[in-house]
Amino acid sequence: MKLLKLYKYRQEARTLMDLLKENDISYEERKLTPTEVFVDPEDFEKAKAILEENKQIIQASSEKWFAVTTAPDEVTAEIIKSSLDSEDIPCVLKGLAVPYGEPIIMGQGGVVPMEVLVPESCYDRAKEIIESHLDEEAESGYEEDEKEKEQN
Repeated sequence: MKLLKLYKYRQEARTLMDLLKENDISYEERKLTPTEVFVDPEDFEKAKAILEENKQIIQASSEKWFAVTTAPDEVTAEIIKSSLDSEDIPCVLKGLAVPYGEPIIMGQGGVVPMEVLVPESCYDRAKEIIESHLDEEAESGYEEDEKEKEQN
């Protein structure tokens, strides 16, 4: 086995090991402080690529996550998530409980408010991205309203 990465925080090592497992790469964890993750020499390059591709997610796994916004439904939450993903900001969607029964089902997703969670280190950047998209939508909506007024 060849040493792939040494982690100070065990949660980061666990995240990497989950990714390796998803990609059928055998690994060995040595539970020292810090945690060492070893992989077979023939899988080393593939494991190293997975590590590089997911570096930010692995690092964020040991941070506290905060709700950067609450979307009114799953579709809107997925759009926000897509915007954040395109900027390499890891995020997770969390549905909020609906009191007194089930959500109203529309299409594939229900009408349930969804929190968009990001790691603490990405919070400010995520907030900026979301606010800039809201500003763009508001401006385009204003322009459409003005065009309708001019046509009438």
